[in-house]
Amino acid sequence: MGGTTRAPGIVPRGPGPSLLTAASRLPQGIDWRSGIEYRQTHCFAADQWAFCPGVDDEKPSPSGVGLADFYPFVGLVAAQCDWLLRINAEGEFDPETRSQLDAASAWLLSNELWTGLTNTGDSVNPSLQAPFPGAVDEFDETHIINSGGALNPVDAIGRLLAAYAAGTFVGGATLHVPLRLVPILVQNGTIDLTGQVLGVDGLAVVSPGPGYPDAGNTGPRVSGDTDGLPATAAQVWVYVTGPVEYEMAPVRLEPEQAESRWLDRRTNQYYVLAERQMIYRFDPCAIWAALITVPTAN
Repeated sequence: MGGTTRAPGIVPRGPGPSLLTAASRLPQGIDWRSGIEYRQTHCFAADQWAFCPGVDDEKPSPSGVGLADFYPFVGLVAAQCDWLLRINAEGEFDPETRSQLDAASAWLLSNELWTGLTNTGDSVNPSLQAPFPGAVDEFDETHIINSGGALNPVDAIGRLLAAYAAGTFVGGATLHVPLRLVPILVQNGTIDLTGQVLGVDGLAVVSPGPGYPDAGNTGPRVSGDTDGLPATAAQVWVYVTGPVEYEMAPVRLEPEQAESRWLDRRTNQYYVLAERQMIYRFDPCAIWAALITVPTAN
């Protein structure tokens, strides 16, 4: 028999549904590379107020609403062999490499949004576990739906959406669901799979996919705890927020010069990293959490 022929790798399919398919890109023209700041609009509460002609009554002033700050972080993908990061003559990645980098980016964005693992030093991003920067005890415990114990999925998601609607008076809710719960929600008719986006009766978008913790995922940080309550093997935490936006810079290879990437023949590894700067944002005022018991599929 003759020698084998090296074929290109199997091209990974784009991550979907994922944060990249459920979220929107940042508006064009925003220079986000050093961070972005904006007003937390969902902190404003609506209220009825009687109108009395000729009566000079004071109107209630809006509660103090601060600015939300989000900072970029860097995602790294290491190449262990020279053919894992293939670039054509025009300097563009081939489809296999591009798909792999996009899949890794979806994981990195979702994992950072959920956990805030890169929150060190002065640049602390809000995350699902700790919506307010700089402290671990500012998650309002009234935003935890299941104070009496874990709920079934249908009840919990209904309560989350109701809390979001009552607290924000707007639509656009995004449910953040670990993948293990998705088959149950599809089976019981809670969610419909439409293309790459899961819709909940047209009211919300479900954003599972790569990067969202599964078994043992952690709840919000409250009461000065350094970490939130972890779910058991039969439970998952689910969060609801408003719309999520993100942006990603072009991939940069480090080192940039090809001649600087040398092969260590003892390990068969090229020392090269694919580096990508990313950012996400959501309104930290509009976030609720629920601990859910995962039923056994029939």
